[in-house]
Amino acid sequence: MGLFKPNTKKMMEQRDIPGLINALLDRREDVVEAALNAITRLVNETDLSDQILDAIRAQLNNTNSDIRGQMAFRLRDVTKKTNNSYFLENIQSALVKSLDDPDFHVCAYAARSLVQFGRSSYEALNLGLLKAAAAVQLHPFTPLTYDSDPRIKFVKALGDLGVDEAVPSLLVTIKFQDDLPSVTFAYGYGKGLYMDAVTDAIGKIGTTAVEKLVYYFKNPSSDSERQCSAIALRKIGDQKALEALMGALTNENETTRMYAAEQLGKLGNRCAVEPLILALQDKDWLVRCNAARALGDLCDVKAIGPLQAALQDPDEIVRKNSGDALSKLTASQH
Repeated sequence: MGLFKPNTKKMMEQRDIPGLINALLDRREDVVEAALNAITRLVNETDLSDQILDAIRAQLNNTNSDIRGQMAFRLRDVTKKTNNSYFLENIQSALVKSLDDPDFHVCAYAARSLVQFGRSSYEALNLGLLKAAAAVQLHPFTPLTYDSDPRIKFVKALGDLGVDEAVPSLLVTIKFQDDLPSVTFAYGYGKGLYMDAVTDAIGKIGTTAVEKLVYYFKNPSSDSERQCSAIALRKIGDQKALEALMGALTNENETTRMYAAEQLGKLGNRCAVEPLILALQDKDWLVRCNAARALGDLCDVKAIGPLQAALQDPDEIVRKNSGDALSKLTASQH
């Protein structure tokens, strides 16, 4: 850890494994990165794999959490540096163990690095999310922030992994949260922020998640699960998601229709104008409210007449939303 940086390039040329392993202990991030890059190039020579793996495992178990975190972070790019399957399998296994690290940031780095191993990391990340959600349930009065919520790192990783198998687990953690006492999130962090993280993750998964989302949207086990599914469909925003939301406007459940109308307005696709105009006649006043607001967001002149008629709606809030929507439409014409 002296003043001068070790020459990792020369060490690699000379196959100086002890020197490179020592460089891994350096607190300077660029030195650690250079040493790891050099080591992973050499690891294609299988006779060196076990020595290098021992060094990496040692750093992942270092008593210094900064060193553990740095190593977990740097291992993200290992898959790009070597094709040694034995080495990669052992690195993946070591990172899975790091998901249980007591330091939040080490665990988060390990989760992110596991994404690079693709679908084979799904089970470990999914289990990590469910364990983190259970921990929140067991300690409901522990103040949480976005940066300390143990679920967030797994939610992000599952979104980056992009496999639709993750959708049920992501949604079930929303359901779990409904059972938590409100004081759990009394420090400026609440269900809305966690739902944002979950829906962002599902949005990254994309169109392959639509079928599962439609099922949970129409057959939810909680209202939050229904709402989360609707938001995720809007964040995916492709043709299949659009059609699912428009189709939900005629669902027998009024809450499903209400969320569908809300998200169609936020989606901003004018293909939804005609279905939303029909929704202005819905028997449920909340559906009519959201339909009026959505038509104002879409700003299509075809909605002017129906919105003017809705000014006579028996519900005061529907009348107000219709008036506000008409004002938006008028302003958009100038």
